[in-house]
Amino acid sequence: MKTTGEIIKRKREELGITAEKLGEMTGVTQAYVTMSENNSTKPSKAFLEKIKVILHITIEEEKQIKEYEEFRRLPEKFQKRLLSLEKGLLPKYKELDTRGKNQFEEVIEQSALMFNDETIPEEDKEKVLMAIQSAFFIAKEKNKRKK
Repeated sequence: MKTTGEIIKRKREELGITAEKLGEMTGVTQAYVTMSENNSTKPSKAFLEKIKVILHITIEEEKQIKEYEEFRRLPEKFQKRLLSLEKGLLPKYKELDTRGKNQFEEVIEQSALMFNDETIPEEDKEKVLMAIQSAFFIAKEKNKRKK
């Protein structure tokens, strides 16, 4: 999965624009551009709209940015776990509509409360997370069949 920062930096460099110049063109500081490229800050919608035009962001790149920013809304520890999970799970997440993604994120965030107990081994936490995710997608599939 390409990050927003990777896309911004690659496009900026392809066009021969410095981070400082891009900052001037978008009304932000050079530091903000750099932080956005390093994914250490979430770029604002206004900034993303401006760079879309300035950097000639394609529809595919725009889709990748949206996908990554949705992924970023998940708690960091779950982002890491999702990235390390079987490759079959992320395509299922990508297929969800906005409502489904919000439901998934809510289930994951609520599940995070169980993981506050430090006496539970990481391996067991991982198994529980996998089971919850599997159950979520099975339930979604069953609900789809009902309609």
